[in-house]
Amino acid sequence: MRLTVLNAMLVSRKTSYEHEAGTLINTDILIVGGGISGLHTAYELEKQHVDFILVEARERFGGRILSNNYDIKSAATDAHYAANKPAYDLGPSWFWPGQNNMAALVRELDLAESVFSQQGSGEPLYEDRQGYIQKGFYGISMAGAYRMQGGIRQIISGLEQHIRPEKLLKNTRVHCVECNEDGTVTTTVAKTGSGNERYQINSKQVVMALPPRIAMSAIEFKPFLPASRVTELNSYATWMAGHAKILVVYERPFWLEQGLSGDAVSQRGPLREIHDASSNPANADDKNGYALFGFVGVPGSDRKGKEDELCQTAIAQLVRLFGDEMANPLDVVLQDWAQEAFTATPADQAMNGGHATASVSRYTEAVFDERLIWSGTETAHHREGANGLLEGALEASVRTVQLLTKQYIMRMRNSG
Repeated sequence: MRLTVLNAMLVSRKTSYEHEAGTLINTDILIVGGGISGLHTAYELEKQHVDFILVEARERFGGRILSNNYDIKSAATDAHYAANKPAYDLGPSWFWPGQNNMAALVRELDLAESVFSQQGSGEPLYEDRQGYIQKGFYGISMAGAYRMQGGIRQIISGLEQHIRPEKLLKNTRVHCVECNEDGTVTTTVAKTGSGNERYQINSKQVVMALPPRIAMSAIEFKPFLPASRVTELNSYATWMAGHAKILVVYERPFWLEQGLSGDAVSQRGPLREIHDASSNPANADDKNGYALFGFVGVPGSDRKGKEDELCQTAIAQLVRLFGDEMANPLDVVLQDWAQEAFTATPADQAMNGGHATASVSRYTEAVFDERLIWSGTETAHHREGANGLLEGALEASVRTVQLLTKQYIMRMRNSG
């Protein structure tokens, strides 16, 4: 068995262009945040030939989208298998019918054939605090949701491929955003971890495509944002930031062989909610990718330093639920988003892993004469139920692009 505690700061394959300290870059639009929302905004601006730069603090693009392929054979001598390893999502895994922005983007990136339905056949389980287990606890299945063979990461890769690489700056952290009297915005950035080696980007507008708490804790704004707005933004929990996922890979789907779906809810834990994470069950060439994943029910502040213990107790829980065959997994992976500096703040780490809910009424309002635009999945309209989801990230991007395009056209007319 191989146990992996994953650091989501994994290196992207795409080259990131570097700039020397003291450099001044001019652009029309600066996008802060290279998750799906920021990348989609860049993708749309690229199609419309609008000048922009995107900066991302991590060493990879995707933000909370993280899909990794794990070689689960002891010796990967099969060439076909080596080229088609199972991929597992350690961030968001699903999207749903009726989410039109996701459906349209999947088609546009020619990824429709990668979409499959979440496995839901078989009985779910419920475990109470004393460890009593009962079958038929319905209402917890994700059956009907969509997943992607190769992982949701395919969308990030697809967006990257349509954007000029010199427009995407990873490993670049924003320190200060200053709205100037002449109508421009000067943003001070530096290579992540480089100390005082800073340079500046001048733009007409800045899109904040990152969680509000991260923006408030990591970036200085000049002039200062109103105190009431800062309080409001800090009150909004970041989606996924309190979560940790444990993924467990097996040679065979022992749960399905028992007529169980792999879905479970547990009051005993440490995994409070469990689902099948296997790669596409309809693909005969992808039968080595059997897996379950669970959300850890321990607050993020209590998980740090206990990674091995959590993984071992999670395996013991799967043995209780699904039988002795679960004792010897091929792989165990822990992804703790609460320990990610560019996802979670101390306030997020105190969460018990529950989903964030919309609580901010004015977060989407642009400020400083619409030079500072708020975007990202947390800004999606909560009445549509998309905030925090992949669909919400795209909804926010579509709204942002409409505003940017309108103002870009107005600037072109005024300058002409």
